[in-house]
Amino acid sequence: MAHQKNREPKHDLPAGLAKPALRALIAAGYTRLDQFTTIKEADLLKLHGMGPKAIGLIGSALKAKGQSFAGPDSNREIMASKEQVFDSPKEWVRSHIRAYVESEGKKGHRWRGLPTLLLTTRGRKSGKLRRTALIYGRDGNNYLLVASNGGSRIHPSWYLNLGENPEVELQVGADKFAARARAATPKEKPRLWQLVTQIFPHYDEYRARAAKAERDIPVVIVESV
Repeated sequence: MAHQKNREPKHDLPAGLAKPALRALIAAGYTRLDQFTTIKEADLLKLHGMGPKAIGLIGSALKAKGQSFAGPDSNREIMASKEQVFDSPKEWVRSHIRAYVESEGKKGHRWRGLPTLLLTTRGRKSGKLRRTALIYGRDGNNYLLVASNGGSRIHPSWYLNLGENPEVELQVGADKFAARARAATPKEKPRLWQLVTQIFPHYDEYRARAAKAERDIPVVIVESV
């Protein structure tokens, strides 16, 4: 009698999942897409074979059905605590971040008299967590960031990452929390630009410099979730 190969249980998981990730999910009991509405995105990182690409595929499949992963923990942090975070490649920014983190914001929250926060995004190409320090403004409960890149002709990497995944983590002083980021609309931007240039007037210079390269500097609205 011919030996029959083991067959995978029936499932409706995304077709693009790699075999190691698919096997890990099935072994953990996940065979239906709707099961992921009860699990947090960060928890999937604990499963063997699960990486950002696989999680992204599942997230996209859920979104197509009007669903999503379970919400963040009560501490409002969305990034996996065991996942490595890669700080800015610029040494002076890394030093700023290190002082900020080690002092829980006592050092670094005010930088040269300016309010700064730490923004963690997920790399659009690498899938890794990327952290940088940025000047910020406030509009009510929302945080405002300017993707100035010093007036360069290209957007900063952290802003490009938001196009792939608007879910971010902020650290403002000692407070860490999950948030969602989006670019201000043309209607919103003039008022918000006034707010951020009151904090850092050099943004006007950066805007003029970027305009020569036909780049419009975005203002980013970040809302706690």
